[in-house]
Amino acid sequence: MSMRIGFFLALVACVCGACSSVGAVGEDGPQNPIDLQLFNPFASSWLISERRLDASTFELSLRAKHFRKGGDGEVIQVIRQRADQLQREAGASSYRLLDFSEGIDSSSGWAYRVSRVTVVLVASP
Repeated sequence: MSMRIGFFLALVACVCGACSSVGAVGEDGPQNPIDLQLFNPFASSWLISERRLDASTFELSLRAKHFRKGGDGEVIQVIRQRADQLQREAGASSYRLLDFSEGIDSSSGWAYRVSRVTVVLVASP
């Protein structure tokens, strides 16, 4: 990314209130007078863990990030994006979503939105 575009994006993010923090330390210590850590509004608000059940079946478990800006209704889009990616990687013609469920997990002291789905890839004829 060019420096102009990076600076412009940082400026727009700060003006729009998307900065999560401003500090003076980079990855390898102080490098720049100001090192911005930006909230990416296009990043998913969900963490995905995936388990392969057999050659064409996957179980996706999703958990909403604790600190997020919106995205509560996007779980089905995140599932479809990952299923599309699995379909492309396997060269399958399509996929089916089975056993979709949503809920709240509060076993850790914090309440998290969770979702689980089984994805079955359909082989190309």
